[in-house]
Amino acid sequence: MQNELKKPMNGSINVLKFIMALFIFLVHAGAFNNDTYFQGGYIYIEWFYIFMGWTLAKAIVNLPKDEDVALGSFKIIYKRIAKIMPYFILSSLIALAVKLHFNQMTISSPWDINLIVHEILMLQMTTIQVVTLTGTGWFLSSMLIALIIIVPIFIKLRKGFYPIAFVVATLIYYYIYKEIGYLYHPVEWLITYKGNLRAIAGMSLGICGYAISPVIKNVFKNKIIASIFVILAYLGIFYYVYKVDESVYYFIIPYIFMILISITMNVGGIFGDNVFTRFLGDISMVLFMNHYYIIHAIKKAMPLLDNRTGFIYATLLSFGTSILVLLTVKLLSKMHSKIIKKL
Repeated sequence: MQNELKKPMNGSINVLKFIMALFIFLVHAGAFNNDTYFQGGYIYIEWFYIFMGWTLAKAIVNLPKDEDVALGSFKIIYKRIAKIMPYFILSSLIALAVKLHFNQMTISSPWDINLIVHEILMLQMTTIQVVTLTGTGWFLSSMLIALIIIVPIFIKLRKGFYPIAFVVATLIYYYIYKEIGYLYHPVEWLITYKGNLRAIAGMSLGICGYAISPVIKNVFKNKIIASIFVILAYLGIFYYVYKVDESVYYFIIPYIFMILISITMNVGGIFGDNVFTRFLGDISMVLFMNHYYIIHAIKKAMPLLDNRTGFIYATLLSFGTSILVLLTVKLLSKMHSKIIKKL
């Protein structure tokens, strides 16, 4: 089991992570075209929650059976947050500088500082708050809250948690769809309530995706056939989401993601593990953190820009900032490792 945990992430899932982040970028880039770009693409946020649930299930299943629940929960949650936190802190500080520069935020009162500290510490979703820094911090905060809720129960129940996870995910998605309006407008006043529900539902579905792994391995034994199926399925979803902003069929897309992620994680795909695919995997979450505030800063600060120019500026700055954050954190990490070794 230890060897399995040390295996590198397959290249195909890293490519998919980047494509999903790119889709979410296109959703927000619609600000330059009267919100007509790919509006329904908000559904791709669910993909990341489901993917996290799949990897979470794998980590918990590989824990020793006598693992202490509290200690095991701490190790798993800490590992995931510690990996993301440096990127998020740096991204938040850059976002703060950008918004201060364009007079889109103030730090003139204790309440302003409270909002900023809450978001940097991934606590934004513990209270009902407005968007402050990156505009995507709610996602990471909800992820943390969902981890704290799900991990201890999963470690305690192990395989017995699978049916519970499926029921919980289905009930949450159905409730959100029927009572609130399916998943859209995550920055409304119900952001805390709904964002946390989305995280719990998506990660629970990801856990279910791991549970069906044996079936996936039996059905999709040929990597080429599996890859063709996955590509066609994503193209179909992309076309549907591009054409339809909202419909009842959105309710089933997270379940399709669950199956497609399970296929990719179990069978692999046409992309191998190499420097390029690892880079795409790394940059995906950083791009997610560093695009929203840039897009809206440009839109508000330079309203006379035409749509195409604004879109080009936002794209260059979003990707440039993301690469800068990625390289900076990796450089600091290497420097830290060298210092630790010398000590």
